[in-house]
Amino acid sequence: DIVNLQIPNGSIMDVKLSDAAGQIKQRFATHMADYASAHGGTYHKNLLHNWDFRNPVNQRGLTSYVSNSTTGFYTIDRWMLNWNNDKVDIDSVNGNISITTVAGGRQFYQIIEKLKAGTYTFSADVISATNDWRLRYGDTTKPFITPETTGIVSVQFTISNDYENYRICLQSVTAGSITLKCVKLELGDTSTLANDPPADYGEQLALCQRYFVAVNALRIAYATPAFAIAFSDTTARALLHLPAPMRLGNPTVTMKGSNWVLTQTTSGAGLPVTEMKVSSCTEPLLG
Repeated sequence: DIVNLQIPNGSIMDVKLSDAAGQIKQRFATHMADYASAHGGTYHKNLLHNWDFRNPVNQRGLTSYVSNSTTGFYTIDRWMLNWNNDKVDIDSVNGNISITTVAGGRQFYQIIEKLKAGTYTFSADVISATNDWRLRYGDTTKPFITPETTGIVSVQFTISNDYENYRICLQSVTAGSITLKCVKLELGDTSTLANDPPADYGEQLALCQRYFVAVNALRIAYATPAFAIAFSDTTARALLHLPAPMRLGNPTVTMKGSNWVLTQTTSGAGLPVTEMKVSSCTEPLLG
């Protein structure tokens, strides 16, 4: 074991640094003060993914999503609707999203994989609402958002134990809609959303691609997402390169459209692909 750990001779310690203007200590202190001031005196990381609805990650590529599920319906990346017939509209011109519900108790939500015990603040920047809404965390709903509400609303809450699959959402009180600019979940009892710069789109995309990757998202005709080796007349094994490591070792593959084909490099003709499945995170099977 190391005992009586000493600072090496000649080390640059705080007491050896000059307090004079323009020197390291003074410049660093000024930088820290400016940084704190820019964030209202505090700054905390946003624990939500795809939180900036002014330019959201939207790999599925639709401008409107209408739910047909009562068990969770994906809209923009990482965000879901919990019930039938509710919808999300993306306004890329004005930089916002609108959630419309046909009844009360409907949710627009994100599941956080792991949330440690502590005090948190959940904030939403509201552009407009036609009915009453609530911020909801876990199984608890808090203050009303009314048709008169604009700007940032927030709620503080404390959880005493670590949680997995913790739900953060906006919940309708009655049928209606709400238009949002951005949201934030952060540690501490103070909202710092007002001073946050726009989200880094590339960073948010990488986070979202741990959960979902759209192959040929631009729908380019005759695109070749992967090369395969045939194992039989009906099965081929392909190596599909992903932009980010996925959260699960065996993610689900969902085919969109019916125009996928398996073709030889020497022929333009191809066999229709009727099923895709994953044998491991790096070995998709085409069959």
